[in-house]
Amino acid sequence: MAYRSPGPVTLATMTIFATLCFLDSWCLLPHPPPIVVVQSELRTTRFFASSSPSSDAVTQLVDELKARADVGIGLPSGEVRRNYKARLQVLSDKLSAFRRETNVTGTAPCSLAAVAVQEREGARIEARLKGPAAMHAALMLRDLWVYQSLEPFTLQNMMQQKRSKMTKSHPEAPPSDHEVCLALVESSTQSNKNWDLTAEATTGANLSYVQETLVMVYLPVCLVITMIAYFSEVLCCRRKKKNTD
Repeated sequence: MAYRSPGPVTLATMTIFATLCFLDSWCLLPHPPPIVVVQSELRTTRFFASSSPSSDAVTQLVDELKARADVGIGLPSGEVRRNYKARLQVLSDKLSAFRRETNVTGTAPCSLAAVAVQEREGARIEARLKGPAAMHAALMLRDLWVYQSLEPFTLQNMMQQKRSKMTKSHPEAPPSDHEVCLALVESSTQSNKNWDLTAEATTGANLSYVQETLVMVYLPVCLVITMIAYFSEVLCCRRKKKNTD
């Protein structure tokens, strides 16, 4: 196949990716809005808290978790992951202290699960907002593909997922809501080990946010799509030439 100069489609593809990469590298590209309706989670948390004998303590716990400093935007993935794990550690510490100091009975475990799920989702969204907008969008599509749901991280869906896993492990004794909520509280404070390893490997490469955005996010996708556009133009031109001969 003879070499052919890139056509308008290929050049337009390269220009679009270059523009997006520039905007994303300087944190000028808007992030996609969250699919999960945070207000519904807040209402769920308040419902469980109001029906719990320790409602005031749960409300205080929610307020304490809200009080945190912003760590900025445009951070490399290693730093984003460290901040994410630090936020989960704060959540773990406060939940542990709450359970030590409060008599967790009745619906209180599910009120804690509501707080834990809401805080975990907030930490997840916050972490994605610190990185490239393109990666944020890709992760949202990944969540949709993996969980087959527009709202996979709501309390109800998380309880359903946890109950299913626990039932598979012990089919002879289906878990109660109390047990599911306690298990959900524990798992909500643990980060994904595979993502931790990926972030550590990226940290070892010592790349800046701009370098990561270019090399790890845009360049691979740009090369693939540009090559597809280029070869499509070549095949189209060959087909036109064959039809005119």
